[in-house]
Amino acid sequence: MRASEERAAVQLRDCGLLLAHFARQLRRRAVQVTYAGLHGQDIGLAMAAVFDSLSVTLDQVPNQVRREALAAARREHTGQMPPTIRVGAFASVSPAVLVTSRAARGAPGRCVPGQGT
Repeated sequence: MRASEERAAVQLRDCGLLLAHFARQLRRRAVQVTYAGLHGQDIGLAMAAVFDSLSVTLDQVPNQVRREALAAARREHTGQMPPTIRVGAFASVSPAVLVTSRAARGAPGRCVPGQGT
């Protein structure tokens, strides 16, 4: 495998891991919303399932969809999302304080949306 192909494969894997991490966060928030007595867990869990699917089929996803999905996951990962997001009946809880170590969060190493993805 050429070096450029290997880099592309590593980046694709890292982007898939980022989307899978985002799906876990969405799923966790959906459950927290239910514990808080709010309705709409089904929407959060459905979105988590969409991101799970994207994470395993990323190489087959249209570029625009891939860029938007990765941008959303990156915003969540870096903490650059608004404190509360409402999508229909699903209201997310405020993001927790981010841990400074990427490894501690279990997130992927390198994934730059729009660069080769």
